[in-house]
Amino acid sequence: MIEREVEALARAALQKPPQQRQAIAGTIATMLIDRDRKLTDKVRGVVAHVIQPLVADIESTLRRELAEELAGLPDAGTLPASLFVMLANDTIEVAHPLLSRSPILRDPDLIAVVRERSSAHRVAIAQRPDLSDAVTGALLDAAEAEVVSARLANRKAALSPTMIERIVMLSQRMEVIQPPLLQRRELPAGLAYRMFWWVGGALRRHILQRFDVSPDMIDRAVTRVVDRRLAENGRLAEEQRRAEQRIAQLSRSGGLTEMLLLQSYRQGEIAMFEAALARMTEIRAITARRIAFETTGQALAIACKAADVTRPGFSTLFMLTRKMSRGTRVSDPKDLLEAVAFFDMVDRRRALAILALWDGDAI
Repeated sequence: MIEREVEALARAALQKPPQQRQAIAGTIATMLIDRDRKLTDKVRGVVAHVIQPLVADIESTLRRELAEELAGLPDAGTLPASLFVMLANDTIEVAHPLLSRSPILRDPDLIAVVRERSSAHRVAIAQRPDLSDAVTGALLDAAEAEVVSARLANRKAALSPTMIERIVMLSQRMEVIQPPLLQRRELPAGLAYRMFWWVGGALRRHILQRFDVSPDMIDRAVTRVVDRRLAENGRLAEEQRRAEQRIAQLSRSGGLTEMLLLQSYRQGEIAMFEAALARMTEIRAITARRIAFETTGQALAIACKAADVTRPGFSTLFMLTRKMSRGTRVSDPKDLLEAVAFFDMVDRRRALAILALWDGDAI
């Protein structure tokens, strides 16, 4: 009986002027929202079906209440899934409860909202307790820091290795996502030490303190290094080849020392310096070059600790590198103090492990 009455009411509403149609649509919506009515599943299904053509006529506060009611349902039952989708594409004030927690919305529904609606809609989806790689990937495709931050803040939804690596790459140009990314339990040490190259000093210290390097990670990195060295041997520049040959001779005769490292840099023999640092730390010359030209000197601190360079030796080398990068301008003494403090906090075992990871990474 009530089903026929609701259907008749809905048909009548479609023939009424906008103001009257809105009032009737509100009455029908209230049937779904009002829990005291004790409607059967069949009746609720009928009400939900007939209300769809009238959704746009329902006042926004009622639409929000309706969306809130539907968001709490564990399954659609007799309700049409299209009603959930329709409300999920409404204004963010209406759509938020459905986008952030309704299990009725499927991946294709969510991906369509991600691609077609606003940043606020994407943030709401990023807060869902369960997110697939397909939906997370669509969120990352938007490349919005606010959305990525929301996804990282959502600890209930795990991140796969593929998605973590994508976010790491985005962190190069999204500074705001770096701290929460480094807090995610899914972030492996290898990717954390890749981030070392572009995060600030405080986060670098956090990386050193939180992420240890396991022996199997080093083994995998060494395997990658061997493969890359075999590929690089055929294309070494002549100057680099001569420098490596000279350093190899000095190493055999015991002449590869901290003093040689300092002297080669002081004299502007950068190829020699890179070859010496590479030999002393057992890394590739290309990795040594990246360390030498890293602007803060913290990567150099790690390399020097791995090479067993003394504290005074590192201090001298740091000042030499600052002079070359800044010309005649004198470095701020605070820079040296910070660099030496960073040198002191790294032990040699950790430094060697970090270099192995860097050397096996794509540079």
